[in-house]
Amino acid sequence: PRVPNAMEQVLGAGWAPELLPVPGALRAGPDAGPATVLAGDGVLYLQDPGSQLVAHLAAVPGLVLDACAAPGGKTTLIADLLGSAGRVIAAEASPRRLRTLASLVARWGPVNVRLVAADATRPPFACLFDAVLLDAPCSGLGTLGRNPDIKWRLGPDALARQARRQRLLLGALAPLVRSGGRLVYSTCSSEPEENEAVVNHFLVEHSDFAPTEPPAWAQTFCHGPFLRTTPEAQACDAFFAAINWNSLCMLPMVFSSMRRKSVAQQFVDAGFGTRLRIHPLHDHGAVETVFTVGRGQVATDHDGAFRHAAVA
Repeated sequence: PRVPNAMEQVLGAGWAPELLPVPGALRAGPDAGPATVLAGDGVLYLQDPGSQLVAHLAAVPGLVLDACAAPGGKTTLIADLLGSAGRVIAAEASPRRLRTLASLVARWGPVNVRLVAADATRPPFACLFDAVLLDAPCSGLGTLGRNPDIKWRLGPDALARQARRQRLLLGALAPLVRSGGRLVYSTCSSEPEENEAVVNHFLVEHSDFAPTEPPAWAQTFCHGPFLRTTPEAQACDAFFAAINWNSLCMLPMVFSSMRRKSVAQQFVDAGFGTRLRIHPLHDHGAVETVFTVGRGQVATDHDGAFRHAAVA
């Protein structure tokens, strides 16, 4: 996307690539010579289709956090897709991997990327993001076709250990997603312990998040509420992705015509009963009561009519 005439240059090089379902993705085929040359010129970037899929899912206009960003292929693709419509904060905890990330960003040249040395289990950010991508550290078992030695390096407790860290990362990053924002979780693993089990555990623990429908072009990758690429179906690495959104943005639509008692009851009926706090606001003029659920607030005036919903 960064080079407007990229396809013209591809065709001009005498290369007839296969178009893939991921927008902008091309398969080089057995004769990858022209693709390698164009990649060296900065026209193309050589990247697995599953990795491109994940980047597209996270490319939401506004402020995007790539929480475990190295080596940087997803960061640069998100930046290209957003252009002037957004900025990418690329975070990485490892100094060595951060240097790799910085080298790629400098070579590729996006102007809307900022690098941060940060541990995603303890994110230092005070702002909220329109989208957060957690391409989680994982076993890498989805890349066995390219890295067959992985199966000899993983011990019997590897998946459980990875899953514990993945749950910790998701829990730490969830508070950074704005109301109505998107949280994308992905791995290059084929194993349910690192994928469905991690996401389902997160959704149980974070009732203010819910799965969301992927874009129409991504339907071919859907497996239930999740997305997958597999070597047998797409001839690429096995990737897993889940899109969850902070569902607190639904409050204005659901509660716009309710009175105070029914609002509270609706919160309870929706499963928020244990997290519901009702308290008066004495410094907001006509606003009398605020119902607080997670990071969302719904305020009513003195007669109990709905006034507004906002991020706390």
